Amino acid sequence: CPRVELKMGQRISHAAELLFEDVFVPDSHVIGSEGEGMTNGILSIMAASRGLVGAIGIGVARGAFKNFLAWARTRRSGKRPIDEERIQMALADMKAAIQEARGLCLNHGLAGDRIFGGLLTNPMMKAVFMMPREMRLSKPYRAYQQSRLGKALANYVMSVLVSEEEMTDVLSLSSLAKFVGSDNAMMVTSRALELMGTDDSIERRWLEKYYRDAKLTQIYEGTNQLNRLVVYDVDIAKTLRIEFPRPFKEGLYADVKGPGGE
Repeated sequence: CPRVELKMGQRISHAAELLFEDVFVPDSHVIGSEGEGMTNGILSIMAASRGLVGAIGIGVARGAFKNFLAWARTRRSGKRPIDEERIQMALADMKAAIQEARGLCLNHGLAGDRIFGGLLTNPMMKAVFMMPREMRLSKPYRAYQQSRLGKALANYVMSVLVSEEEMTDVLSLSSLAKFVGSDNAMMVTSRALELMGTDDSIERRWLEKYYRDAKLTQIYEGTNQLNRLVVYDVDIAKTLRIEFPRPFKEGLYADVKGPGGE
């Protein structure tokens, strides 16, 4: 029986099981083409979204750093923890981890902006958004989008407007920013808790929350192990590449005429 999970952190957003049993999906509700669900389409989405999870990790780490620094500057039994060199070095390590992750997320954001920003500002895409809203939501237009011809043309336009090499590079940068940002968040929060010990303070309670929230960033949008394999396959083994379908040339829609009679 499907249930809403009782999570360790990030409880404001529910995670629940989905049960598919004897489910029928009409053609009008199919996105893309049959058999393409976990191929290049989903990889292109991950190229845009995974880096943002790394950014979440950075935010968590920055909050943890702020509270740990406030704790370290507060006198306890006449002494301030920040006056100890081990605390000073730990703060430097945390700062370095945050900056490392920020740099990787910025790299991903800039590379992604060149692709997705350029795609959205392309005159062809602008023409679509300039259509009256009533027309875009009309049944004939939506039926066309879900038709074999509509899907074939969408794939054709994507292959013309977007570079496969750049999209593959963005996928690697996205995975790299994701696992570094989330791993560093766990490092910062766990190290801070270790150094604070059993101290009962408001800063430590915030650190406990940050620790619980950071853990999930290592899991969703592909576990960090899977993201490491993506970076290896793209940048080192050179075995993974995003390839946009070219339906008219590959014979996927042999019964559909493409641009120029292709």
